[in-house]
Amino acid sequence: MRFISALLVAFIVLTLSGCGILVDSVREAADYPSLELVRARKDAIRQSLDISYDKAFEQALVLLKEMEAIIYTKNKRDHSITAMGIKSCIDTTEVGIFFIEESSDKTIVEIASHSPKAKDFVSSKIFAGLAEGE
Repeated sequence: MRFISALLVAFIVLTLSGCGILVDSVREAADYPSLELVRARKDAIRQSLDISYDKAFEQALVLLKEMEAIIYTKNKRDHSITAMGIKSCIDTTEVGIFFIEESSDKTIVEIASHSPKAKDFVSSKIFAGLAEGE
């Protein structure tokens, strides 16, 4: 009975707090970017590249590892990667990399973050690396 009461209290607290914690936890468990990154996407840095979506996604993962970033989520079906631990930025700063497949050999890549420094740093590295792989 105590366990059920504790679950009920936890559910009520999470519900009254706007469910942000619960929603983000579920999204991250399913390898989707956080709601904050989805919101930051409207201010993303975008570039269209002559590279297939599959190649861009895989190469972006390699580039992030070279930057020693932590790959927090990767979801090929949702066309997104979330990374943290970007050098010279606060460790908990999230950066989202989103892909839009224009055609079989053309992809739009969007880099989003609430940190302008992280967004600029990651976009310069990712765009340069993907342009080399075109």
